[in-house]
Amino acid sequence: FFVFDADGYYYINIQFCACGFRAHREQLLESGWYPASVERPRTAFTFCFLDTFHQLTLQGKITLHDFYSSVVQWTNNTGIFPPIVRDRNSD
Repeated sequence: FFVFDADGYYYINIQFCACGFRAHREQLLESGWYPASVERPRTAFTFCFLDTFHQLTLQGKITLHDFYSSVVQWTNNTGIFPPIVRDRNSD
């Protein structure tokens, strides 16, 4: 599971609660993570990430691509590890 925060991105293992009929997206939202998809989320963005992007957009007119690139550079500035690429066909 990939989580993007304002200070970088992280690959973590998570275990969703199997209690009742609560969807995974609801559990992520309660934890302060916004899922990238509603069905089978595998990527989430923290509210801090979204708030930081919102502020930078209002003040500096920064694009989402530029903000994403800066977070990727913050995490892996040496370029040793390949960048994260998610598509609809990957598992």
